[in-house]
Amino acid sequence: MNSTESCRLAIWDDEAIVPFAAELAEAGRRFGVTVERMPRQECERLLRAGVVDAALVPSINVFSDTDSFEVYAPAALSAWCTPHASIRLRSGLSVRPATLSCAEHVGQETLMARIVLREHYGMQPDIVVASAGSEPDPSADSVLRVGSLRTNPEADAIEQGVSLDLGQEWFELTAYPMVWGLFVSRAGESDPRVFLALGEAAGPAEEEDEEPIENLVSDVRLRFRFDDIATASLTELAELLFFYRATADVPDLHYAPDPHAEREEEGDDEDEFRL
Repeated sequence: MNSTESCRLAIWDDEAIVPFAAELAEAGRRFGVTVERMPRQECERLLRAGVVDAALVPSINVFSDTDSFEVYAPAALSAWCTPHASIRLRSGLSVRPATLSCAEHVGQETLMARIVLREHYGMQPDIVVASAGSEPDPSADSVLRVGSLRTNPEADAIEQGVSLDLGQEWFELTAYPMVWGLFVSRAGESDPRVFLALGEAAGPAEEEDEEPIENLVSDVRLRFRFDDIATASLTELAELLFFYRATADVPDLHYAPDPHAEREEEGDDEDEFRL
C-alpha cells in the first residue's frame, strides 16, 4: 500500500469499545489509519474481501484460519468476565439440558459454551442453531444469549433456572481473562502504521498483579493490551480448540512484524557497518 494512502481499520461498534475506538481514531490520524466502527460480522467480512486493511476479528475465527491472518501484537480485546454473553439453563444445574439454542452468527460463544458446559458441569447438549437472521428459541431448555458488549451490563431477568456468565466460566476454567478479539490483517499485508496506532491507543500493560483474584472475576472492564496474561489465555484457547477438534492441530498465530524491532535491527546494522 502507498504510504500516502490512509489505511482502513474496522473495529466493532459495541458500546463498551467506544472509548478505546476514540483513542484509536486519534492515534490513527497521526499514523495515517482511518478507524471505522461496524458490526462484528462486517469487520471480518470486509477484511476478507479486501475492502478494509485490518480489523478486529473474534479470536476463535483467527485460530480456525491462521494462515489467512497476521495478528497485531500491541492490542487485543479481553475481559475477566463477560460483558455480553451468558448461558441460560431453564431447569438449573440439577438437570442436564438436551439442547442448547444459539444464533447463527455467534460461533465463538457457541464453542465456548460447549466447552465450559462439558468441563464444569458434565453437560453435552446438542447445539441447535437458529435459522439465519433468527434469535435463539427462548423456550429451549438452555439458551446462549449474546448481545452487544456493554459498559454496565445488567443481569438477565430470568423467571426460572440459572444464568452462567460465559466469561466468568472461562476464567474459572483457565484462570485467565477471555480474549474475545484480535486485531489482524490479511496474511502478508500487515501495515506498520496499524501496529503503531494500536500500540499508542492500548498504552502500557495493565498492572493487575496486586489485584485480589476475587475482584478480577467480577471486573467487567475491557482490557486492550496484548500482555502476558492475554498471551497465556490464547495458549489455553489454542489447546482447547485442538482438544475439541475445532482445529486439526494446536494452532499457532502468525504475527505482524514489529516496526520498532525492525528499526533497532537496522540501527545495529548501521553501527556495525560504521565500525
